Amino acid sequence: MLSRLKNRWLRDDVLGRLFANAGTLLAGSAGASLLALATNVLAARRLGPSDFGYLVLLSTYTFSIIFGLVSFQSSQAIIHYGARALVGDRQEDFKSLIKFGFILDVSSAVIGAVIGAASVYFYGRWKNLDPAILTISVIFALGVLSRFSGTAVAALKLFNRFDLAAFQQAGAAAARLIGIAILHVRRAGLFWFLIIWLATEIIGYLALFILGWTEMHRRGIRHILKSSLKGITIKFPGIWRFFITSNLHMTLRVGVRELDIMLVGGILGTAAAGTYKIVRQFAKALGKVDDAMNQAIYPDLAKNWALGDMARFRKLLRNPALLMGSLGVIAWLGFLVLGRPILRLTVGPSFADSYVPILVYLAGVVIAMATFHFQSILLAMGHPGDIFRVTLWSMLVYFLSMFWLAKALNILGASIAYLGFQTLWSAWMGRSIRGRLKEAPKIRTPAAEDLQVETYLD
Repeated sequence: MLSRLKNRWLRDDVLGRLFANAGTLLAGSAGASLLALATNVLAARRLGPSDFGYLVLLSTYTFSIIFGLVSFQSSQAIIHYGARALVGDRQEDFKSLIKFGFILDVSSAVIGAVIGAASVYFYGRWKNLDPAILTISVIFALGVLSRFSGTAVAALKLFNRFDLAAFQQAGAAAARLIGIAILHVRRAGLFWFLIIWLATEIIGYLALFILGWTEMHRRGIRHILKSSLKGITIKFPGIWRFFITSNLHMTLRVGVRELDIMLVGGILGTAAAGTYKIVRQFAKALGKVDDAMNQAIYPDLAKNWALGDMARFRKLLRNPALLMGSLGVIAWLGFLVLGRPILRLTVGPSFADSYVPILVYLAGVVIAMATFHFQSILLAMGHPGDIFRVTLWSMLVYFLSMFWLAKALNILGASIAYLGFQTLWSAWMGRSIRGRLKEAPKIRTPAAEDLQVETYLD
């Protein structure tokens, strides 16, 4: 059966490219994760819990929370509208779109840097931080200015250069590991660790920006900043709504990812929050596969929707979902059998009670894997508002149910709340997708000129 699936799916050009791109991204992210783990180990051993904790909190606050809240998430909109422009051979419109996205990238980076630096400065003054550490911390927050590579990321994905994105990811992690290793050997302090951390952050994103713009230049898309933005909202109807709703949705997703542990800690205490963190780490071990597949499938969904090729679009809806869902079920069954010895050998017997909560949480992850591309489907169709509404109401139900269930059933209650959230979100998103598909054009075979454009995109 597996042999038949392989022959049937991987010989298909769309699915074969999808799996190849996902594999490339997964290899890059897996390599980067291993290098990041080694980096964190060296930094933690040298700095100790207090200083290392400060480094991690500062990095998370500035580059994840602050930038996540102010960013326009330009890559999603660029892929959606850029695929339409390239399919229609509207290169000048495509250049205007890239320029528009770049301006938004720079604007959000500047806003994020100002907010981050100001908040870090006032926090440091309130806590009476050492002046040298406070100064470098404010400079560290200003490093958000380097986060203007959203359009570059979109270009690499539109032109099927996932290999360059994976190379950048692993290369940036390797550069940071080398710098931290040198500091570890030289027994440097927090000040220099902050400098190296910031320098490698800036270098990594500048490299990503250069790779994306070089690829566009190689494909004949040049003089982008000289293009006109006049009539941009006419050329790309609904683009502002797309940008804003994508940003709001990402803000909600940040809330889902970060606030649940804080809520568990507030209700049950810090020890319970630590246990719940273990639950999440084990249950989301497959998240790298999920994320890689989602990044790989979105450009193809956008291209085929722009071409109006509903037969291939529906194939991308169905087959990858079956594969990812099957992988999730296998992982759940594996943990059901081997979970207790795995916990005992890794985190120790003190976390033995997390076995059942992990199984419940992992069931939610299985549902998430089977529906991993639902967000990308609606984005490709041009309906980010549907995603925002579903996520908003699902998140409210999630946190309200977690508050009640955690009080009643402890950590198990929090896991049940997540399972409920993922079930509600997936079912609601699926209903929205079915409704939008009914409005879609009839299935057709791509014309010869469409196939030529698709070859250009690939």
